[in-house]
Amino acid sequence: MDIKEISIDNVEDFLPLLGEDLAEDVKRVYYNGLGVMDGEGRPAGAFVYELLNSESEEDTKGRIRLVKSDNREISESLESYYRQSSVPEDEIVESFFETDKEEEAAFLEQAGFSREKREST
Repeated sequence: MDIKEISIDNVEDFLPLLGEDLAEDVKRVYYNGLGVMDGEGRPAGAFVYELLNSESEEDTKGRIRLVKSDNREISESLESYYRQSSVPEDEIVESFFETDKEEEAAFLEQAGFSREKREST
């Protein structure tokens, strides 16, 4: 499985998985994406995260914004790549997520990530 970085150059290829808003975010500095194409050149999976505190003295955190694929093996490979490559490279100390999608939440919780805690107002 060939996992590649989603960048300004190829973000349009992943638009069906990302949607317009997240595709625009991936073009921003502190957003990163990982993607997989199927054998026919169509997007098969995507994993997007946002770096928090990377320019400050505080620990760098990764907010997982999306993990999406119709194939659990691809989702697991993207999550594994994130842990093994992106976390050390970006010096991420803690990763968490926020999603309303229960299937995505269950996958991320099973992988050991915690749900982002929102401050009540």
